[in-house]
Amino acid sequence: MIIAKLYQCVYNAIVSLCLKYKNKEGKMYYNTTNEKGSLLKTNMKQATNQEQLTLAVFQTYPNDNLSAYDVWQFLIDNDSINEQTPLTSIRRSITDLTNRNRLVKTDKRVLGNAGRSTYTWRLK
Repeated sequence: MIIAKLYQCVYNAIVSLCLKYKNKEGKMYYNTTNEKGSLLKTNMKQATNQEQLTLAVFQTYPNDNLSAYDVWQFLIDNDSINEQTPLTSIRRSITDLTNRNRLVKTDKRVLGNAGRSTYTWRLK
């Protein structure tokens, strides 16, 4: 119980720092539906937030290999995202973080939520 609370405190601190400093490394929302105006801005903000939250989970567990589902479930359990948030949004965040050398894809696999083998990532 104490360790769980400690992890929660670490996660909260990392999220606060991540949200305080905006990421200027690149585009985090792929406008595949050609949205415009305020809806586009909202979608871009949400994608940025998901990426920062995803990175915060890996920073909370810097020595662990995590699957996209692990991250998604952690964020839901901590009320950081809505359970309606698509798992694919977290996968996009992980891919973008990997492309920017923040995460590393491992050769380790775990059983995913669909009963299939899925890769894991770790903090670089």
